Amino acid sequence: MKARKLRLLRNKYNISLEELGNVCGLSNQRISTIELGGGCLSAQTAEKVRTGIQAIIARRSDMLLRLCRDYETHKDTLMEPVEENEYEL
Repeated sequence: MKARKLRLLRNKYNISLEELGNVCGLSNQRISTIELGGGCLSAQTAEKVRTGIQAIIARRSDMLLRLCRDYETHKDTLMEPVEENEYEL
């Protein structure tokens, strides 16, 4: 089974589906579907997710440096699939 890097980043920094959904205006189910590679992913939806991650970065000053470093490294590839054994950023 493949998942997108978004799921790895979200899990590594304890970003819940609800928290991300609230800041980017998407349902928990939609984010989960995106992470699992299901459905059609528009550029607009991908941008909402990236914008949501940026908003969470701004809110989390205690983990800002680590999260920002990982996000900057992977922001352009968050929607890319990864193999099951690639659960590290």
